[in-house]
Formats: sequence, structure tokens, C-alpha cells
Amino acid sequence: MPTRHRAAVLAVLAALAATGCSTRAWYDGLQAAARNACQVLPSSERERCEAQLNRQDFGAYERSRTSSP
Repeated sequence: MPTRHRAAVLAVLAALAATGCSTRAWYDGLQAAARNACQVLPSSERERCEAQLNRQDFGAYERSRTSSP
């Protein structure tokens, strides 16, 4: 991940941490940051990147997170 994208992701994480957000807000913030990172990739890589983002919606993420030991 290029440095400026890493900085954007860290900024989103810091903002979310500072506000004491819910799990859903964290998930949405991270998805948005990752989606923004996908947008700067060449089209062939962008499609693969976005497909990875769309693999799991929040409900599925939450179920897998809460069912883990």
C-alpha cells in the first residue's frame, strides 16, 4: 500500500478511535478507506481489489467475529 494510502487509512482509524465508535462504524470506515485505496489502482487490479471488499457484508462479518472463540 503506498504511503499516502496508508496515511489515509491511519487517519480514518485514528478518527474512529477518538470518537469511540461502534463496530459498525469501524467496519464502514475501514471499508471506505479500502475502497478509496482501490480507486487509484489500474483497472485490472481495481476490479480484484473491489471484489475483495465486497466478499463480506457487515452482517456476515459480525457473525464471524462473534462466533470466533
